Amino acid sequence: MVRNRQVQAEISQAEVGPESVVEALTGLVFDDGQVATIINLGFNGDALAVDTNIDVDNALDPHELMADRTDRGASRSELVTSAAPGYDRSWHTGAMRPIEELLDVDDPAWPTLATWLEAADNAVALPVAGPSGHECLYCLQVTARSYLGAMALHTAGIVVDHGWLRLLGGSGSDLIDLVTANLEELDGTEPSGFMVVALDVFGGRFALNAGGLPGQSGEVNYWSPDSLTWIPLEVGYSDFIQWALTGGTTEFYADLRWDGWVAEVHAVGLDDGLAVDPPLSTAESHPIESTSRTPVPWHQLSAHLEDLANPPGVPVTFRTKD
Repeated sequence: MVRNRQVQAEISQAEVGPESVVEALTGLVFDDGQVATIINLGFNGDALAVDTNIDVDNALDPHELMADRTDRGASRSELVTSAAPGYDRSWHTGAMRPIEELLDVDDPAWPTLATWLEAADNAVALPVAGPSGHECLYCLQVTARSYLGAMALHTAGIVVDHGWLRLLGGSGSDLIDLVTANLEELDGTEPSGFMVVALDVFGGRFALNAGGLPGQSGEVNYWSPDSLTWIPLEVGYSDFIQWALTGGTTEFYADLRWDGWVAEVHAVGLDDGLAVDPPLSTAESHPIESTSRTPVPWHQLSAHLEDLANPPGVPVTFRTKD
């Protein structure tokens, strides 16, 4: 029996047209009505509803965007079950734009993101290491105008709720960076049709859909360790970041928190996660207080959860930390 949290989102999106000047999640600008190829993410501009830089004064409330979906009667598992079974995983390549072009923008996203961070009481930005921000930006081929670019250029990630949620950025900490987390997607060796942008302490992943996940391209999906499925959240990246920085995780993860979770999660390294026994995908894991939770390397936790979702018949042995 699988337990499910329920989510809902509504978001307005910009249409790409001859007069539009909008930037997709990779930072490409559609400014002349031509269809631009999005490098390294596997879809074309004419198939993408893109998220513009947010108007802070007139923005939709991110908590409304990520509100409970009970009134629409759809759980996360039901959403995935009803999604189209086939996804476009076509691959597109092109010339790499120089770093100067990616940096030289009139309206960088960082000032707005920095304002959100300053106001956040649940988040800490990790300092990026030297030139690694530029290197990450170049590998991603996003501009500083995008919020993804701002995360890569100016942070080594953002730690939310004492490490419960980890928003990925450039390198410089124990937290995996955006490039390393998406190497196979970026170099085209095994394109998955999505880009991982955040992790949670139980092995959950948030990813931008590039045609390989349910829902609309350019929106955020969540892979849940309790439903073992991808759930389309129907929000763009900037709204997801703002939601995370303004307390949205409190309601979203309410059924997975216990007395003393702050100290327990705070003690978990950023390259680790909590393995739960019985697994969160079972009825026996409820209530969460009845489970045992053990820090393990995050990549082992992720592999174990993938095995639960697609059993290979080979048991996983964790290397626990002393």
